[in-house]
Amino acid sequence: CDTLVSNGEGGLEPRFTCNVLINTREDAFKVITDFASAFRAMTYYGYGTINAIMDKPRGEVGQFTNANVKDGDFNYSNSSKKVRHTVAIIRYNDKNNFYKPALEYVEDVDGIRKHGIREIEMTAFGCTSRGQAIRLGRWALFTENMETESVSFTAGLEGAYIKPGDVFTVYDSHRTKNRWAGRCKNVDIFPIT
Repeated sequence: CDTLVSNGEGGLEPRFTCNVLINTREDAFKVITDFASAFRAMTYYGYGTINAIMDKPRGEVGQFTNANVKDGDFNYSNSSKKVRHTVAIIRYNDKNNFYKPALEYVEDVDGIRKHGIREIEMTAFGCTSRGQAIRLGRWALFTENMETESVSFTAGLEGAYIKPGDVFTVYDSHRTKNRWAGRCKNVDIFPIT
């Protein structure tokens, strides 16, 4: 979170900061979720604890093939182009204006040319930096427009190892002609003589 990035005004600032005063009573899980949103993370309850997983590049932790899913079927769906936004309006507290509420307008010019203006409004929790608000808007637009396909399937015990936010590969023989994975049906062990 402390990696220095451009603030959009010729200087550098930490990638994420959270400047907040909590002076009201709230549900504990909601407060934790709000804090996690400050660094683009999501929270979930699992394995007896509350966990946070950040949206960042990571390696894959497993793979699923037609051989280890129920009936060998993967079900794919795409998000509708109508729900993909092209403009993000980000609310934050401007530290350069006595921490008064401010709006930052972030747009995807190519998306506007293709699909028109489709706005999404977001509140940047604990954000007092214009640069961080802009990065949040760009992330939201990029994510919606690049992560458009989802896959669903029913797996056996292999699926128990996957947690929310984990990356895994799908090798579906119905979508590609190359087979990169499978299961062994039989193993013959020959005695060494």
